[in-house]
Amino acid sequence: MGEPQLYPISIAMDNQQNLNTRRNFIGKLAAGAAALSLAPILSAYKPESTISNKAALRSEAEEWIDKIKGKHKMVFDITRVSDGHYLFSMDAFLSTNNDTGTPDDELGVVGVLRSGGIALALKDEMWEKFKLGEMLKITDPLTKAPAIRNMFWKPKEGDDCYPDKSIDKLMKHGVLFGVCEKALGGWSEKIAADMKLKDHEVKKELKENILHDIQLVPSGVWALGRAQEKGCTYCYAG
Repeated sequence: MGEPQLYPISIAMDNQQNLNTRRNFIGKLAAGAAALSLAPILSAYKPESTISNKAALRSEAEEWIDKIKGKHKMVFDITRVSDGHYLFSMDAFLSTNNDTGTPDDELGVVGVLRSGGIALALKDEMWEKFKLGEMLKITDPLTKAPAIRNMFWKPKEGDDCYPDKSIDKLMKHGVLFGVCEKALGGWSEKIAADMKLKDHEVKKELKENILHDIQLVPSGVWALGRAQEKGCTYCYAG
């Protein structure tokens, strides 16, 4: 008799290897399917505090938009600081309407501060600490040096930026000012990079030092859109 046949054992070992391979393959498929099913959930997940903060911001901004009243309404798109000529334009809208028989309570005037214009919404302390005058190339006419104060808020005698048409005086006529939250974030990143600071800390400080009665809005374009939905005509004020 010859040597015993080993084929059945070899076949059994091959079958076991195939079974293990199939099990591994099926396991990988199941894991992949589970990952795919969770992907939309994970991508949509945001910390609860972030969601609540954004909801609160939108709610406050919507309430601010609802303050726009009057028969004649205009929203001014302010994207840079420059010499304050936009304040002159806003005052011109108010004063010429007054002169032609329309009182302030029939006028709705909104100033949206976005892009390079957001510095107008900040207190003097922020101008000094973060060297905003230097960054924006704004010279203080009294010191002849980069501005370390917001001269457009409450100008001093000798300022050449329409002192009788300052932001605080326009507010007394019912003008609403809003400042772009997204632009604040962009500025925070730049300031933090230039001064070796943490951008989230800079942004927090800027938000805490927005001038009284100027409303933080989700974005400048959001505010421009909402104001026009409220019946405001649009004016690019630079």
